[in-house]
Amino acid sequence: MGNKGVLAMFDGGLHNMIFPYFSDRLFENKPLHGEQFKEIFAKITYKNLLSLRVPYYVFIQNQEADIYTVSVLAFDDLNKGASCLTVAAEGGPIVMVPILPDAALEGPAYGDWSQEEFARVLSTYTGIPFERLFVPPDLVRTSLRDDNGNFLDIPVEVPV
Repeated sequence: MGNKGVLAMFDGGLHNMIFPYFSDRLFENKPLHGEQFKEIFAKITYKNLLSLRVPYYVFIQNQEADIYTVSVLAFDDLNKGASCLTVAAEGGPIVMVPILPDAALEGPAYGDWSQEEFARVLSTYTGIPFERLFVPPDLVRTSLRDDNGNFLDIPVEVPV
């Protein structure tokens, strides 16, 4: 959308629970070059492929107010029948808040990250050949950071 980009994950907020400072750490609240945006998109896409928990949702429609509410019920098969606390505001949407047992969030949320597999995903989204991105045994070239780990300030593309 011009020089604006939007990234969204429909994981029920799991990513924010496990990685609360992901965007601050990765984006550094700075403008991104198109290649940097593609790399962040590839990281999020690959991370979601590794998800071991699938969120289950409830969809509620308030026909009078034409309001739709989507709430997460659970993050796995075992707890999708967990009970919910229903909160209703007069004239407002109905919100169902899951009451999950602690066990629902135990164990790993994501599978193991593979730099080689990530480089393949990154290659797909950037068009850069895999062989130019992956440095065996486990390094991937990046447009986000320099060799010292500092954020790379690449001039941002300005639409003409």
